[in-house]
Amino acid sequence: AIWQEYEPGSAFKVVIASAVVDKGLMDPSDTEYCEMGEYKIHGRTIHDVHEYGTLSLNEIIARSSNIGIVKVASRLTREDISHYTKSFGFGTKTEIDLPYEKDGNLNAIDNKSTLSVFIYVPFGQGISVTPLQMLNAVNTIANGGLLMKPYVVKKVIDDKEQVLTENSPQKIRRVISQETANIITEMLICAVEYGTGMNAWMQDYRVAGKTGTSQRPGKYGYSGKYVSSFVGFLPAYNPRISII
Repeated sequence: AIWQEYEPGSAFKVVIASAVVDKGLMDPSDTEYCEMGEYKIHGRTIHDVHEYGTLSLNEIIARSSNIGIVKVASRLTREDISHYTKSFGFGTKTEIDLPYEKDGNLNAIDNKSTLSVFIYVPFGQGISVTPLQMLNAVNTIANGGLLMKPYVVKKVIDDKEQVLTENSPQKIRRVISQETANIITEMLICAVEYGTGMNAWMQDYRVAGKTGTSQRPGKYGYSGKYVSSFVGFLPAYNPRISII
């Protein structure tokens, strides 16, 4: 959870969606044409698992369209993508109270490659994160747009039961507005109720979450193996538990 780095895949789309909504560039109902599953851009071809035509931003997240999110990301600047990615906590340690934490890798954003930033990063390729970073980013949405510092130990006491140290919830920064967090939560609910995350649906609780599937790097490019993930929280409107 704290040292294994992986490419987050489509779970990272929540960052791009948060950015365009937070900057007022898109509403959930605004649409992009998703090219019926195949999109050629800058000499590269991007594919979707299914052939989609026109999808709203809400549907792009729910159905996890790679083509759709790349077109959404084109409304942002390189600086926007870098800012929101880092503001959500990627590229730095969370400073959780455990040893050996890694900080991930944002070379695809920092190396100034337009190809990487606008074609691969929007659907979570070319960067690496830890599971804890990904969970903490989604927790930011659950916490109304506030990035919090995670911790494991509540308190440390000595043999006389005197408290030596004690942890409590600590705000790091505001990443997105409360309104944006509410909108993205609705998108993540849709992803569970009719999108790619339907296996996480529960009868007694509304779940908000996002799936991710990313190729695993090999010795010479991608290996053909995958990392599949789900990250989410519940109850969606009064979150108590988050899971990756």
